[in-house]
Amino acid sequence: KSPWLHYNKRLLKLFLSGKLEYSDPIENKLKGTINLTKDSNSTQLSDGYFEIYTPNRKFQFQMIGNNKTESSKVWVNSINKLIKKLKSRSKTKE
Repeated sequence: KSPWLHYNKRLLKLFLSGKLEYSDPIENKLKGTINLTKDSNSTQLSDGYFEIYTPNRKFQFQMIGNNKTESSKVWVNSINKLIKKLKSRSKTKE
């Protein structure tokens, strides 16, 4: 294992169901899915980085292109807004 972090370019798709897919933008191949739950969270890091915490794993993403910091803020806000909706949905089911 390498001690260095390696980043691969990924295209993110966020669904209202709480699913976040990430795929290879060149091959257009799905690489994985993050299932957001009421216990998930997303935080803004510095310089265009953000993290997503799920009960089982932590994911880190780095934005590319112009306005990296603003773009990552949009993702964090969108993800946390969706998580808040998931929390309210789970409370109404109880």
